[in-house]
Amino acid sequence: MRIGEPANVLLQPSSQLTGSGGRLRELDESWFPPVSTATTGLGGVFLDHSPRWDVPRRRTFLEWLGRGGTLHVLKGPDGRPVEFGAELKVLNGTGVLTRVGAGRVIRQPFGLDEIPDPLPLPSETKQPTVTGIRPLRFDVELLVPLDDQGIFSKLRSMTRPSRNWILIYICCVIYMVVLFPGGFVYGQGGRDFRAVLKMLGVTVVSFSLIFYLVGRREDSARLTVRTATVAHHLAGGDLEYQQWVEAAATRGGEYRFTHQGRARLYSTAQNFEKLVGRIQHGQDASLTAEVAPHSSSTFLVHGRLPGEGIGLTPIEVEITGGQLQSLVLATGEGFPETVDRASVMVGGHRFPLVYRDGRLQFDRAAGVRAPSSSRKKRKPALSIDPELDQRREVAEVFDEIFENLVLRSLGFVDRVKASRFSLPPDRIRVFVYAPATDRLAVQVDETADQLGRVLHSWDLQVAISQ
Repeated sequence: MRIGEPANVLLQPSSQLTGSGGRLRELDESWFPPVSTATTGLGGVFLDHSPRWDVPRRRTFLEWLGRGGTLHVLKGPDGRPVEFGAELKVLNGTGVLTRVGAGRVIRQPFGLDEIPDPLPLPSETKQPTVTGIRPLRFDVELLVPLDDQGIFSKLRSMTRPSRNWILIYICCVIYMVVLFPGGFVYGQGGRDFRAVLKMLGVTVVSFSLIFYLVGRREDSARLTVRTATVAHHLAGGDLEYQQWVEAAATRGGEYRFTHQGRARLYSTAQNFEKLVGRIQHGQDASLTAEVAPHSSSTFLVHGRLPGEGIGLTPIEVEITGGQLQSLVLATGEGFPETVDRASVMVGGHRFPLVYRDGRLQFDRAAGVRAPSSSRKKRKPALSIDPELDQRREVAEVFDEIFENLVLRSLGFVDRVKASRFSLPPDRIRVFVYAPATDRLAVQVDETADQLGRVLHSWDLQVAISQ
């Protein structure tokens, strides 16, 4: 789990006693995680030697690289090129730039002590602009970060109770008028002070009951859970997911949340709000939190479901000059029956897809996706709801959160940097937005009203027509 931008680190041999003292963050290679779910916060790796890893770490490194990581191979301490062995042999080569899946291996012509600032990159890696997200137009939407708190805020707005605030405000005004000047007027004319106190007491008790009846939650569920998930279907048949969870409780208590799958990692995903509870990792990974009455708890989980990946098979692909001409994909077993939205990313463009007859097809009638800043935006309505995260309809929020999940699945936390992103020319990424399944549901002992959406994504290699 991470807060902020992905990190670029220099992996140092375990036998090295001291750091290099350079400008790069350093990490002992023995600390590299053996599970891919722990590499979310890793953006790039610098190596000037072949790491001495066991099989799980080598496989995890290649999975991270294939998902879009960047490896900078420096010259070795002796000035010679680094040679990798075992599973890492795919990293060897003589060219400046090598593609490994959606990732890059960049061979730099200098050693550790000669790293320049800024770091030079091959010309092929200077990415064109994504037309689906308008670049260099620093409007409010473009500057809004795509951090975890932004997603949690949207989820939280769906669990807020629906209250009649107009009636509540009217009751407040009447209550204050009855107390004063009503109480003062009632006490005039020589009335016994005990009658006045009785009147005030009856007023307080009566309005307490009124506020309770008017302001209580109308839903009967003790626990309400809303989730937003990014699920990446891996080539080996597994499904790796990252899920944002908002759990709102009407009655306080200790709640234990867990999920299916392995290599699960839990985090509160923020460092400024205290949470009373505990996080357990390992085979029985879970998050336990004490939730106060009529409050909520948010957390993030990253896990992996073995054998739950869904295959997509290209039947027809035609891409000319970076523009999609036609695309037909056959869907495998377990593909969502209901698809809210679907699109495919080609280079720096996103094209809409439609799902019909068990296939995903390019929606030529819709054309290239319009820039986000030109789409119709929800006008902020005049609201008397004093909540910071005001209640909004479920369908509206899930539709709005789609764009955030797409960019987060690409590893971005702000739209400005995302506007410069482009996929390699021989790869496409498919996005399918659908209701959450039971396999990705939050498991909790209490009966919960649970709704969620999942952004499924696939990286596919295709032949490109010139």
